[in-house]
Amino acid sequence: MKSSLFSYNAMRECTLLSPYISEEAKNNLQKYKPSTQQDYSFISKILNPYWNYVSSLIPNYVAPNTITLVGFIAVVVSYVMTVTAITLNWNHKKSGEITNEQDALPSYMYLINAVTLFWYQTMDAIDGKQARRTGTSSPLGELFDHGCDSINSLMQTVLALAPLQLLNASEDPWISFVTLVCVTWMFFISIWQQFYTSVLSFQNFSGPTEGQFVVIFVNILAFIFGPRLFNENMFSLIFNDVFRASIDVTSSPTLFALTHYQWLKLKYLVITGIVLSTVPSIFGIIYSTIKTLNESKDVEKAENEIRKDVKTPVWKSLFSYGFFSVLFLVWMGFSTIYSYKESLLQSHLLLILYIYGMYHAYIVTRFILARVCDLGIPMFMNILYILVLAFGNSLLAGFDGKDTLLDESLFLIALAAIITISYVHMACNIIMSLTEHLGIYCFSVEKRNQHTNSTNSNSASMISNDHANSK
Repeated sequence: MKSSLFSYNAMRECTLLSPYISEEAKNNLQKYKPSTQQDYSFISKILNPYWNYVSSLIPNYVAPNTITLVGFIAVVVSYVMTVTAITLNWNHKKSGEITNEQDALPSYMYLINAVTLFWYQTMDAIDGKQARRTGTSSPLGELFDHGCDSINSLMQTVLALAPLQLLNASEDPWISFVTLVCVTWMFFISIWQQFYTSVLSFQNFSGPTEGQFVVIFVNILAFIFGPRLFNENMFSLIFNDVFRASIDVTSSPTLFALTHYQWLKLKYLVITGIVLSTVPSIFGIIYSTIKTLNESKDVEKAENEIRKDVKTPVWKSLFSYGFFSVLFLVWMGFSTIYSYKESLLQSHLLLILYIYGMYHAYIVTRFILARVCDLGIPMFMNILYILVLAFGNSLLAGFDGKDTLLDESLFLIALAAIITISYVHMACNIIMSLTEHLGIYCFSVEKRNQHTNSTNSNSASMISNDHANSK
């Protein structure tokens, strides 16, 4: 008997807090195969002996997910401390308690940021090694690992923007926002490629290891020389003081322009490098993935296996993330053009970055879940409806030339709370469902007492013994 449209189960499926692991998804776990990782990063090759050594120090009773969590918590603490310090700095500047010349962060914070990010990188690199060594590889491990990575895309970007002095809303906040958009799109498109090809590929200069080292290096420089270093013009730093004093606009107009050109400041050069390393890679991955899918159409598949691009066409899989990202850009652009006060990016930069980053993490985690459970990707995720309402609130007010229908500050806070609760609910729901079905624990290498059915036990055993973790 089919359930009514207004039945409890039907309505629950349409809410943000609906269950994420269906019976079909649980059954599909038996077909799970960890993705192949192609890491062409030269830094990863250099660091691999170090990672192997650290991995050998970890006792066998420590679960891989525990290692991931320990690294992740360190970056969360660093991120919260940084955001709190910058927020307090803004408030003090508005009240006139401190001057605009004073740094937003104490110098030791940059060292903490560098250390915690290196710690996270190390833990993230060895969790897969621990899983293979202890025979505890599982779909949950891949979800937990990449789920933390998706949130780290947000935190890592903020920890990079802080020493560059680009979280100051009095300057152009679009630089910070576009930087986050580029970084998160790079991560998403790698996961998108993995969904279709079961290959997670990282190239030189655009992989996560290089990105993390850029952030670490920038924070170390800010700790040693102070963040004002990044406000210096590159040519002004190259030429010594005596030579710079001899340069004037009449005798050396080109050199004079180069040493005073705003966009040759180090902070803008760093951002330019990030954008130039990510944008071409994003389009390159999309092109290579579509090419691979087209070339493999005539390849005979295993019996009863349905191609990923048949379950979810390429355009459909890109829709939710593309819609969210474009809508956010249009929303911020509309706010900048039509706001008669401060734009949203100027008044709520850190909150906007957080909301965008968490939406990114939510959609990416749904992609990872679809891959490990061999499911299709929903074209339009329910969480996007609230984002449409937020944009509509600003849109109607802009056309009327009045204040928004609902207070935008409160709306943004509510939006941040909703996406956070939705992500936490999703994570808890997935962890509880998978641990129960597979007969494992999330943070222990021990197996659950065998009260589950034989199918569950066989599924967990097959995955644990026959496959390696995606790392």
